[in-house]
Amino acid sequence: MKQIKIYTILLSVLGALLQSCSLDEEVFGRLSDQNFPLTAEDAESTVVFAYSVYPTLGYYSRNHFYTMHQGTEEFTQKSDAFQSQHDLDNNVQDKTNDDTRSSFRHAYIVINRAMFVIENVPDVTMDEDLRNQLVGEGYFLRAHSYYNLVRLFGRVPLRKESLKSTDDAFLPLSSIEEIYGFIISDLRKAESLMDFERRRGRTNKVAAHALLANAYLFLASAGQHTDKLPGYEFASSRVTEYYDSAAFFARKVINEQSTYTFNSDLVSIYNPEILNGPEQIFSIVASRTDIGPLDLAGTLTTPYFDNQDATLPEEQGGYTIGAGWEHVLVEVPFYNTYDDNDNRKKLLFGTRVIAADETEYSIENGRMDRPFILKYLDPARRSGVEISGNNYHIIRYSEVLLTLAEAVGPTAEGYEAVNRIRQRAGLPDLMGISDIEEFREAVFQERTWELAYEFQHLFDLRRLGKMEEVLEGQYDKTLVRNSYYYEIPDTEINQNPQLGN
Repeated sequence: MKQIKIYTILLSVLGALLQSCSLDEEVFGRLSDQNFPLTAEDAESTVVFAYSVYPTLGYYSRNHFYTMHQGTEEFTQKSDAFQSQHDLDNNVQDKTNDDTRSSFRHAYIVINRAMFVIENVPDVTMDEDLRNQLVGEGYFLRAHSYYNLVRLFGRVPLRKESLKSTDDAFLPLSSIEEIYGFIISDLRKAESLMDFERRRGRTNKVAAHALLANAYLFLASAGQHTDKLPGYEFASSRVTEYYDSAAFFARKVINEQSTYTFNSDLVSIYNPEILNGPEQIFSIVASRTDIGPLDLAGTLTTPYFDNQDATLPEEQGGYTIGAGWEHVLVEVPFYNTYDDNDNRKKLLFGTRVIAADETEYSIENGRMDRPFILKYLDPARRSGVEISGNNYHIIRYSEVLLTLAEAVGPTAEGYEAVNRIRQRAGLPDLMGISDIEEFREAVFQERTWELAYEFQHLFDLRRLGKMEEVLEGQYDKTLVRNSYYYEIPDTEINQNPQLGN
C-alpha cells in the first residue's frame, strides 16, 4: 500500500458544507499520519463519503434543485424567495448566482472524493470483487459529476487526478469534446468493474449503462443544434453513431438484466418507505432525520394549510402530511398541459386535502390557488416532527425506455417503449407517426410529463435547442441570457482567473 498522508474522513452531512474551494484539495477533518484506507470497511467508507455530498442542502436537497428547475416552465417561487431563484426563473442569472455557484462547487466536491476512491482503494487488501465494485462506483460518481457540469456550464476545468502540489490547482477550461471523452471513458471503466447487485442509494453496472445511454443521447441531439450549443461541433458528423450508441446501452438496461423493471404503480415509485423499488436505478437517498424541516422534500413544495397537517385522498396514498412553506410553486400553465385523464396529473399533483380541522383545501373551492407536487413528500412527516426526506430519482427505468424510444425512432421497438409509459399514465397509445423528427417530438413531450421535477427537463430543453421555442413561444417567458450554458461562478474565477477566459 502506498504511503499517503490525508485527513481523517468524517462521515457527516456537515462535512460536505465545510469544504475549501471546490477545485482545491479538500479539508476533511483533522490531520492524521496513518495510512488510509486500511481495510475493506475503510474503503467502503470512502465511497459512502462521496455519495454523502448528494443529499446535502447545497446540492440535490435544495440549491441544485433550484438550478435545475427554476429556469424552466415547471416552477416559479414565492415573492420573497432569494434573488438567485428569481433570477433563474426570469432567465437573468449570471456568475453571481448563489444556486448555480452551489451546483458547481458541490459537483467538484464529489469529483475530489471520487478521485480519492479511484486512486487509493485499489491498494487495499480485500475481496477483489468488492474492491472492483467500490472503484467502479468512484469512476461512476466522477463521470456523473462531470456530466452535470458540462451540461450546466459547458467548458469547465477537467481534473483527472488529485492535486499533487499547489502548482496543479489552477487548470484552464477543457473543451466539451475532451470532457465527454473523459466521461465516457470513466463510465466504461465503471461498467467493467461494477456488478449487478442493488445497494440502496448506490450505483452498479446497470446505472453505468443507463448513464452511457443518456450521454450518447445528449451528444446526438446537441450535435444537431450547435448554433445554440457551441462546443458540440465535434458531434455533428456523428449523430447517427451516437443515437445507435444510446440505443445499444439502453437495450442493455431493458433487455440484458433482470435487476430493474417497469413499475405499474405510479404512487409507490415516490414513497421513501418502499426501498429499492423496481424503477430506481440511481436514486439519491436523503436523510429523513438529519436535515429535518429545511429540506426540499419536507416543506418547500407543500402548501401552508394554515399550519395544519392535512390528509391526501386515498388514491394518492391517503397519508397525512405536514404544512409547508409554499416556497416553490408549480407553474399552472405547465400543469395544464397534462391531459385530464393522465394518471400522472391525477396521482402526482396535489389538488385537494382535508386539514386536521376537517377543512377542505382544494383548487375547486379556492382554498388552494395551484396544485403542488407529491413526488417529494415523506409520509412520515408531520408538523413539528423532525422527520422529512425522500429519494431524488436521478435515473429511472422509465427514463431509459424513453431514451431508447427517442434513439430508435418510430420503429416497433420505439413505439413499444414509449407506449409502456403512456399505458401506465392511462393514455391511448402513440401511433401512426412515420416521420422520425415528429416521433422524437412526441417522445420529448412524453419525457416532459413523465420526468417532471426529476432533474431532466432543463437538459432536454438545452440538448434539443428548445429553450426559445418552449419558454418564449409556448409560455411567454423572456430569455435574457445564458439560456444554454450558465456562467461559471465568480467565486471560482476569482481564485482561478483562467476560468474567465
